[in-house]
Amino acid sequence: MKAPVLYGRRAMRYEDVPDPTPAANEVVVEVGLCGVCGSDLHLYDSEMAPEGIVLGHEFGGTIVALGKDVRGWEAGDRVVGAPQKPCMNCAFCTKGEPELCYQHYRLDMQRAGTAPLGGASLGAGGYAPFAKIAAGRLMRVPDALDDRQAASVEPAAVGFHAVRLSGMRLGDTVAVLGAGPIGLYTLQAARAAGARKVVVAEPAPGRASLATRLGADGVLNPREIDDVPAAIADALGGAPDAVFDAAGVPPTLQQAVDIVRPGGSVMMVGVSFDAAPVRPSVWVTKRVTVRAAFAYSRADYEATIALLERGTLDSRAMVTSVVPASETHAAFERLLHPNDDVKVLIDPRQPATP
Repeated sequence: MKAPVLYGRRAMRYEDVPDPTPAANEVVVEVGLCGVCGSDLHLYDSEMAPEGIVLGHEFGGTIVALGKDVRGWEAGDRVVGAPQKPCMNCAFCTKGEPELCYQHYRLDMQRAGTAPLGGASLGAGGYAPFAKIAAGRLMRVPDALDDRQAASVEPAAVGFHAVRLSGMRLGDTVAVLGAGPIGLYTLQAARAAGARKVVVAEPAPGRASLATRLGADGVLNPREIDDVPAAIADALGGAPDAVFDAAGVPPTLQQAVDIVRPGGSVMMVGVSFDAAPVRPSVWVTKRVTVRAAFAYSRADYEATIALLERGTLDSRAMVTSVVPASETHAAFERLLHPNDDVKVLIDPRQPATP
């Protein structure tokens, strides 16, 4: 089969790779569609990824082969798979909390050239026509969800998880910083959780328009406003109870604390590898709770599937383009620069363009 293979920083080639063979506890999935994640872009635009991997972890598909020890699954089952790969040795894994595994999210270890024992399987191979995954990480896809929705489960679960952890209460007011895929799913999850009013800060016109379509009561361009906290408070009728920082850039962490009401909650959802400037005196005097949310638990994943099936979360509106796997390199290059793309899906089944 052919797949886009990463060989170093911004070096990707579409070429022949071996067909996957499942180990005893694995299945091989024929990929339907696979989303491009910000984590993929981090790996692509850095030296973090090992040479020769096929990226892609936001995928759904159909089981075509099973390892000899796999039970409860059959060829033809439609599935999605959580990319977490717990080490099964740390304190969290041994007491039944694998979502908190020490190794899960150690991207800094990869950045330093040390391979973690477990980790988030960002080189999961979802941009190839076939990918293998441990059967224990699979979840069933209802017939009501199409391939686009199946490929949206993973990022949607990130937003769901952030709202669940935030402590947001029915009737709270909310601000979301950033209207990329994670910010937009966080917006929808907050509305589903009973937020009374939600304002989004987003400079890209296309993403701002989509935030309005998906339920934002107001959308502000932070680059055109001198005092963002005051503008958000004005739009909400007071400082928000909860702020979700989904922008993934260093300055917005302190900005989120400046925006939230005293005693409120700030959730860090976006990922940045750069140091963030903060003013601890503001954190202390406002007595805010600042918490990080990364990925999800299995229960979050399953709840997200149910919300997509019910139509509570709209993933179809998020998809701005579907490109063949042969054009993955070009799509990544485009996504590294400011644009109005929201969610780009890779289709490994499309033939290569001439």
